Amino acid sequence: MNPTRGVVLAGGRSRRMGEDKASIVLNGRTLLERSVTLLRALDLPVTVCARREQVLPDSGFARVDDPEPGIGPVGGLLAAMTACPGESLLVIAVDLPRLEVYTLDRLLDQRDPAYAVTAYRSPGDTRVEPLCAIYEPAAESFIRAAVAAGRHSLRQILEDSGRLRMIEAAHPHQLIDLDTPGALANLISRSDPTMPCQPST
Repeated sequence: MNPTRGVVLAGGRSRRMGEDKASIVLNGRTLLERSVTLLRALDLPVTVCARREQVLPDSGFARVDDPEPGIGPVGGLLAAMTACPGESLLVIAVDLPRLEVYTLDRLLDQRDPAYAVTAYRSPGDTRVEPLCAIYEPAAESFIRAAVAAGRHSLRQILEDSGRLRMIEAAHPHQLIDLDTPGALANLISRSDPTMPCQPST
């Protein structure tokens, strides 16, 4: 089996949130720090994908800049694949504040390298969640070909590939992302019962 690397996609422009989600602080840690810690708990080396102008803390992780930030998460994913040839990538979005190590462990346990991608089913519908998934090196060729053809929806690319293993999450709320100031306020105020947290001061 190929060596596995953890990848955090942190380069989104966060237009709906209105601030860089990677820098949002919950329970004394930024979402970026929390994401990196989750992957390190699995004894994985970690690479963070960012925008070129994005300021990130120097926390000992590798960094790769997205050369095509205008095409969404698929651009950051391809940047990581280019920087880490021959490695399987356990990819998570930076804006998953409920995600826990055991959910990533389950993904690793259920992984089948005969498939190019192993991913969870999204909690919001029956479709794939591409931003908590394992990408084998074999996934790069069809993802790159799709982008070259002008297709940028990572979810659709995976679903059309015929090379996807989709599994059910035992705790699907952990895959809910944080997109708006209202969602952040709910999280902080504990009106979201799935994550009892308080903001840092």
